[in-house]
This record gives sequence, C-alpha cells and structure tokens, in this order.
Amino acid sequence: MMKINENSIMRGVKEHTEQTIPVYRKLYPPEDIVRRIACELYANLKNIKGNMDAWKILNIGIGGGWITIEFLKSLLEDEDSSKPHRVSFTGIDASDAMLVDFKENLKKEFTVVEEGQKIKIENDRNLVFEIELNKKNFLQSEELKEDHFDIYFSFFFIHHLNSHWKQGIDKISKSLKENGVIVIAEIVGDHACWSYSFDKVYDFFELTENTQRLKYLTFIKKSLLLFEKEYDYSNYGVISASNMNPAFDYLEENNFKRLDKMVQENYTIKFTINDWINAVEERIYSVFPEVKGNKKQLMRKLRGIAEDIGIDVDECIKAKDDIDLSFFQKRK
Repeated sequence: MMKINENSIMRGVKEHTEQTIPVYRKLYPPEDIVRRIACELYANLKNIKGNMDAWKILNIGIGGGWITIEFLKSLLEDEDSSKPHRVSFTGIDASDAMLVDFKENLKKEFTVVEEGQKIKIENDRNLVFEIELNKKNFLQSEELKEDHFDIYFSFFFIHHLNSHWKQGIDKISKSLKENGVIVIAEIVGDHACWSYSFDKVYDFFELTENTQRLKYLTFIKKSLLLFEKEYDYSNYGVISASNMNPAFDYLEENNFKRLDKMVQENYTIKFTINDWINAVEERIYSVFPEVKGNKKQLMRKLRGIAEDIGIDVDECIKAKDDIDLSFFQKRK
C-alpha cells in the first residue's frame, strides 16, 4: 500500500467532535426531504439490483447516517417479497464522535443489539440487518476486500480526498463486484456557492424579489474573499461537494456506466447568518479556514460583512437547495 502524507489527504475537516456535531446538524436538509431522498434511493437501487436476496453496502464517511438510516427504514417498511432479505452494511468514518452519533441516531429508530463493532437491527419481518462500524482513515487503512460489495454510498465524501480522489475511487472500485453500483451525492443551489459553484444557483429571477436570499449569496462571496485575502485560504478544488463532474468522467473512463436513473430533491432551508458564523468558528466544513489561536477577530469580520450588506445576523433566511444523487454501475 502506498504511503501517503497524512496532512495531504483530507481537504479541510478531518474529524468532527461532540462540540461540532450540533452546529453541523443545524444546517442539515429538512427531515422530510432526507426521508424522500432515502425512499427514492432505495426504489432506484431495488430496480437496478433486481431480485437479489442479499445486499452488501459500503458507506465511507458515514457520519451521523442522515440518509443511511432513512434508507434502512425504507427497506424495512417495504412489503414486497422481492426485496433483499439480508443487508450487510459497512460504515467507515475517521471521527469517533460521528460514529457515536450514528449509533445514537440508529437507536432512536430501531431496536438494536451491539456485538463489538457489529450492530444487528431486530425486526419482526424475518430480515437480517448487520451493520459494522469502523474508525479508519480510508486511504491509509488496509485495502478493502476485492469484489465484495454490491453498493457504495458517497454522501459528500470523495471531494475530501483532495488530490487523492482518483486513488480513492480506484480503491472503492476494486471492492465492488461486477454490476456493483456507486451512488454519489452533490449539493446544488445557494449552498453550492460555499464551494465556489455560483453557477449552480437556480431561480435567479426570484433573487430580484427575495433580496434576503441575494444578500446571503453576497455574504458567501465576501466571506470567501476574506478567507483568501486575510487568511490565505481557499478550498477551491478540482472536485467539490457541488462539482463531481471530474469524478463522473473518471468513472466512465474506468469501466463504469452512468445510469439514466437519478434522484433530485429541491428544498428550502431556514437558518440565520449566526448559524453560519458559528459553523465557521467550529469549522464544520472544509470551506472554512483553520484559524489557530484567537478566532474572535474572524467572527467580528464576518459580522461586519453582514452589517455592511444589511443582514441582521439573527434574522431567519430561506435558501434554495437541491440534493442530486447519480448512479454508476460497474461493467462486467
């Protein structure tokens, strides 16, 4: 296995903590949207994989499991006899706090039995659910089992691999069986601007009427300029949470077929500028600079940007976003 400089692997946030998770959770998509995404994801995979009785799923960067748990609920609630009756789920994350959060979220929805690193979900439908959680640095850890998994979920993970994203895709590809499926998520809309993807904003005409939303986009632009000018920090990369096209092209060049199926969910998300300032302070996203020492100066500057634009930092803002899931299948 190639030795990789740990500091060059992950762009930005390496590990969430108990302190950062509540701030991170405030900026989640609404629960009903997550539920719909998970239902559509399950329906698409069931259609793609046909009458397979067992699925082996890999989810790297599983985090708190916000889509994954709803996906498992969709599977459990499905009364169709052709659904898979055995699901083995492998979740990997570099953060102990995120894995603990995942377990807590899982216990809120299911009756579970823990056996070391493995978790079993009890149910009355004669289904076998086995979940194995591992704390690992994905690229530095041992190789995954080859030709082992049927499905891989990438919910905003691959872009964190920095210049090693191709190596990460290759490692995932080897672990998939023939006809295995990769599902990759992108964020489109107002929040895409934090990843420099201002071209992903939609409903432009509404901006002339919704000045609050326009001011929020201006706040993002000025914040990114502040990070670059005064903190010498830019998170711009070849791929991002809002631009996975290079990864899509790489998959198609390397024995994967892009499927016609796609999940797209538009939604409105509510928050305040203070929520984002707190997010910068706790550095919950890699788009924010890592400030060593006193962070108060940066917080003051961000509040100053908001004041100059004319935004009350405690005022509720409604932004427009979209989560897209794309599906790729490994050729024989």
